[in-house]
Amino acid sequence: MMNLNPTTDQLPATFPIGSGKISFEEDRIVVDDNVKTWYWLQLVSSSCWIAFGTIYVSNFITGSGDYASLGLGLLVGLPHAVLFILTLKRSAKKEIALSEVRSVRLRGRAGYRYLDIKLPDRRVRRVYQVDKDYDRLLEYVRVNFPPAS
Repeated sequence: MMNLNPTTDQLPATFPIGSGKISFEEDRIVVDDNVKTWYWLQLVSSSCWIAFGTIYVSNFITGSGDYASLGLGLLVGLPHAVLFILTLKRSAKKEIALSEVRSVRLRGRAGYRYLDIKLPDRRVRRVYQVDKDYDRLLEYVRVNFPPAS
């Protein structure tokens, strides 16, 4: 683990995010957003689509011989199985102790910016919608959480 000791003259720091805020305190990071709801909706939705795909594939296996059922079942079930596994690798913690944090990075993909907080159990706490105060947050992360050498 890397030594993450933000300078105390900049703590605590609070940044607005889409539907809440993220606060960097002396010993922890507090994220106030609606990720728990998203997390469980994603798991339930993927589970339903996996069940749908399994039913269609099992119809083909039990003797219907309809390749459309096989194709539809695989087309729907497999991507949602991958999404389900990736969702399980995410964390929904609201409070993260600085001693648990391996790294903090601001990233972007397809026009969306987000903050990734890597945890020791190979999980990631991703904070979405960090656009409101992006430049200030970028500078804060760059100064207080330098990349590991």
